[in-house]
Amino acid sequence: MTKAKLWTKDFIIITLTAFLVFLTFYLLMTTMTLYAIEQFNASQTTAGLAASIFVIGSLCSRPFTGKLLDLRGENISIYPALILFTIGLFCLSQSYGSGMMLVASALIALGFGNMISCSQVAVVNLAPNHRIGLATSTFYIAMDAGIGVGPIIIGAILPHFGYRGMYASMAVLVLITIVIYYFVHGRHVKVTAS
Repeated sequence: MTKAKLWTKDFIIITLTAFLVFLTFYLLMTTMTLYAIEQFNASQTTAGLAASIFVIGSLCSRPFTGKLLDLRGENISIYPALILFTIGLFCLSQSYGSGMMLVASALIALGFGNMISCSQVAVVNLAPNHRIGLATSTFYIAMDAGIGVGPIIIGAILPHFGYRGMYASMAVLVLITIVIYYFVHGRHVKVTAS
């Protein structure tokens, strides 16, 4: 009897996609407050609200995403999530006021919260039953790696591109992730009937 493989092309791409989204999210978490204060002279309360929206938006959207995932599969949520994340990053890179920054934060939060739920479901669905624990652990390693690498990248990018350039670059990175996800995994996923 041959054991099913865990490290398939689809598994690797979804885990890499999650890593890139975690990396981008934690880049945002560590720079958002300073960006709000330096660029818009925002109060510390407004700057803190912009960072808090990330967490609140992620939490609020996940129950709805979970139900949709159960009904229709991961693609029905992962594409809109990645697109919202990209639009939010682009809006953030072009924002010239705290209002637009808060809207961008909400879009990013919805995209991030939904994408992470979708990608975790996809990773578990791709794993053989006897490897679900390893698949979940690997997914969270991607998260930890994103958290760890994010500050290093900030130190390398921020002095050269500034906040706006860094956020625009991150939007392009997530856009590329959408294309890679589609060609490697997304187009092969069967839509679940509702």
